[in-house]
Amino acid sequence: MPTFRYQAMSDAGMDFVAHSVSHADLRALSAEALAQEVRQSRADLQARLGRSVQAFVYPYGEPFAHGTAEQQQAVVQLLQQEGYALAFSNPLPGTPPDITQRADQPYSLPRVMVSGGLPLGRFAARLEGTDTY
Repeated sequence: MPTFRYQAMSDAGMDFVAHSVSHADLRALSAEALAQEVRQSRADLQARLGRSVQAFVYPYGEPFAHGTAEQQQAVVQLLQQEGYALAFSNPLPGTPPDITQRADQPYSLPRVMVSGGLPLGRFAARLEGTDTY
């Protein structure tokens, strides 16, 4: 997508967040590869948008879906070092979403996944926590 479209969407109010460069499972990366994914994703978006990118979405929800506490802490520390203010994780498949966001956990905020064609009723049910993914 050409740069001007990113800028136009951003100017119209759409938020863009980093999501890694290659959509890799962050649990499986070396420290150097993880740092590259986090840094380059943000740098690319900031260059296209001309503004700061503050948020990150974990690919596949990892390391918060299946990772260890150590893996989670390593990623959070890196995000903090790189200047991210918050990060979002995916719900596990087959589970109802818990959209409770805790201010004391800004690097593991839940999000509600919405894909094309999701009926409005199911979206509402996800917000209520009664629809599974």
